[in-house]
Order: sequence, then C-alpha cells, then structure tokens
Amino acid sequence: MRRRPGNSRGTAISDEIAPANLEIPTQQLGTSLLSYEPCDSAGEEEPMMIICPGTRFIKFTASAALTCLVASMEPAAAADGWFTQAQATRGHQLFNNLCAQCHRPDLTGAAGPALVGQSFLATWGNKPLSDLYTFEHTKMPAVNPGSVPPDQLWAITAYILQKNGFTAGSLDLGDAASSRLLAQQ
Repeated sequence: MRRRPGNSRGTAISDEIAPANLEIPTQQLGTSLLSYEPCDSAGEEEPMMIICPGTRFIKFTASAALTCLVASMEPAAAADGWFTQAQATRGHQLFNNLCAQCHRPDLTGAAGPALVGQSFLATWGNKPLSDLYTFEHTKMPAVNPGSVPPDQLWAITAYILQKNGFTAGSLDLGDAASSRLLAQQ
C-alpha cells in the first residue's frame, strides 16, 4: 500500500484495486471501509482505506455459502420425500377399493390406463403434482368423478407415487406439495 501523491488527505490505496492516477474521494467511502490512524507528525487522525487481500476471499466465501444455502433449500425439501409411509399404506387400501377395478391392483391398467411405469411417467413426469391431482379429482372415478374426498385422493396419489419409485418422507402428501414437479430424485 502506498499514499497517493497530491492527495492532501493521505488516503492509502492498493495498486491492485486502482492505478496511482485514480482519485477516490474519501467522503464517498462507507465508514465500514475506513480506519483512522495518525498520519502526520502533528498526530492528526485522517481516514485511510483498508484493503486487505483476505477481504475478497472472505466476501467470496460468504457469498458462495449463502448461494449454496439458498440453492439447497428446495432439494432439502425434495430429499425429505413425497408422502409418509402410513399415507401410502392407507392409499393402497383405498386404491384397491376405489380404483383397482379399472386400473388393476398392480396398477398396470385394464379399462383405465396404467398408473405405473414408463407410460405413467411419460404422461405426468416433470409436471406439477397439482396437474395429476386435478385430473384425478375432476375425472376419477369414471363412474362418479369428484366423489373421493381430498384426504383419500391424496392418499391414493401417494400410493401411486410410491409404486412409481417416489420416496416416503416425514410429511403427508397434500396441497403444500402441489407445486412440486413430479421428478424422481
């Protein structure tokens, strides 16, 4: 660090940040970058800009950590699974009572389409869960659309997702998850 010639304030600046002929008015600097130390024989205190090589590293590291934290929030929710095991088990019973007649107990399809495997994932994969739920709610069962209460329909949906390889977690499947894309992690 050196003091710039011709500057009566004696502001120190690193050549790495700015060339010697660049004037940076001290009054525009924020107080967080200023330090006061004696600079004249009279012992007067004047502002001096502190340029620390480690400052950039610390700022970069903090910024990167914050970015990773924010970016990891969604995968953390996804890593918790889609439904509870109890909900999927209840959904299995409901599916057998309400859906298996058309979709078969193994979900391979009969009068209705297969709800497991590549055909299911090709239709519903990478779409919001709400699209699947809305379809189920407005079109199923075929003999009485919209008759299945929401909690039972979410349980049936949890069972269908389980059979397609989606993982169980600690929260029941429901409206809170409806914006999640149907993509396996």
